[in-house]
Amino acid sequence: MKRLLIIMMFCALKTFAQTELKFDQKIIDCEDRWIAIPAEKGYAYGFVYLDNSAGLTFFMNGTFSITDHNTFVPIDSEKTIIRVLVNTAKFALIPKEKFAELKIEGTPRWLAFYRTDDQNVDRLFRLGYVYNRCNETEKALEYLNAVRKIDPKYPDLFYEYETVYRKMQKFGKAEISYYRGLKAAPQRPNWDKSKNDIFMLTKAGEMKKAEDIYLFALRNCADEAIKADMAYNIAFQYYKLKNKMKFKRWQNEVNRWIIPFDLYTDKMKMMATKL
Repeated sequence: MKRLLIIMMFCALKTFAQTELKFDQKIIDCEDRWIAIPAEKGYAYGFVYLDNSAGLTFFMNGTFSITDHNTFVPIDSEKTIIRVLVNTAKFALIPKEKFAELKIEGTPRWLAFYRTDDQNVDRLFRLGYVYNRCNETEKALEYLNAVRKIDPKYPDLFYEYETVYRKMQKFGKAEISYYRGLKAAPQRPNWDKSKNDIFMLTKAGEMKKAEDIYLFALRNCADEAIKADMAYNIAFQYYKLKNKMKFKRWQNEVNRWIIPFDLYTDKMKMMATKL
């Protein structure tokens, strides 16, 4: 699967024939929905979901055209994962009655790999993070306050409050006390060392220790390339051990991350085929 790191840049609008598509939705309001985007030829379409460790993500399923009789006809199905960054474009929700024409399910089966309970602290933090980036500060604060009630020392919560504080300048007394009381955030780990530690641990067969480092990185490391490398080394070791179930799980972890150059997809497919 080809993975690209891009800012959603589907803002170049053209004149389109009258359709059921209404481009009136902000991307932040499209979570767990199928959406369409004006493309060079027809429309790109895909599913928006939240990755608790990375942010709002658009799984592009392909492109389609619309006939004079308002039938949605798939053109191609090249799949691309796009991490959604701040943008002002408007998107269209795909009507449910058009799912069959596009051969899609209302809820993709793979979503279970990412979707958690709405009160999951990682999900709450990531929603606060996303709303912060979309300049919806008051909404972001709602989620950050929910995180604070569950885990006041959640990684990077300080930095998100700092962003809110700069924008709003109108915390309540309790929030100001909490914000100022944090003072200095903990020193961030050396992720290059952690990546090398995982490599050495997998070679030594210490899989539990390697996995624990990766799981810690899920919350704390912002570099997707490093997390992809960590997951790849763990997956590769399970491939060598011929552990199909564990390999599949870590193959999913590798595919979760978006990196500038796709280093792993072909290798993972080859290993999965051999297993």
